[in-house]
Amino acid sequence: MTQNRIFLIGMSRAGKTELAKKLAQVLDMNFFDTDLEIKNKYKEEIPLLYEKVGEHKFREIEFDVLKSFFNTSNAIISTGGGIVENLLSYEFLKEESKKYIALEKSVRVIFIDTNPEIIFARIQDSYSKSKSYPKFLGAVKNKEEARASFYEVYKRRQNMYSDLANIHFKCENSIEEACKQLKNIILSDRIS
Repeated sequence: MTQNRIFLIGMSRAGKTELAKKLAQVLDMNFFDTDLEIKNKYKEEIPLLYEKVGEHKFREIEFDVLKSFFNTSNAIISTGGGIVENLLSYEFLKEESKKYIALEKSVRVIFIDTNPEIIFARIQDSYSKSKSYPKFLGAVKNKEEARASFYEVYKRRQNMYSDLANIHFKCENSIEEACKQLKNIILSDRIS
């Protein structure tokens, strides 16, 4: 049985969720989002749950949700940006990535690599509305601290994302254009 699963990985605010939704529509696949699954299961917004249970417990919860997709078929799964911070999640995605060859390219891990300045601008835009920075930046007090923390996390995670991915996609256009490009990559990859 062909499993046909696509995991999108990358930084928070890279556009994974919107891209996954659109790809699922155009490829006639099911859409899942690990953050949305957590939110629905725990009836709590992600930042509040993260703050309430702490990072270690949150990463365990995230891993439980991730592994629930093990037998899912015909699905695009958008993951949280920090999912690679948990060794169990990292190893799970590494094994999924290996299935790309073993199962004739039916399981993919795609790194959505968005320009860090675009991501940080999205973080700033969110901050201007909510007056709080994402939890993964830690206890930052101003834009300069937020930028420094963001780039530290960004640099650390880039290597992990690259290591896991069997497709590295530079997301440099609108979500609509990125969706068209990624769709073509995925469809041509199925044939090759």
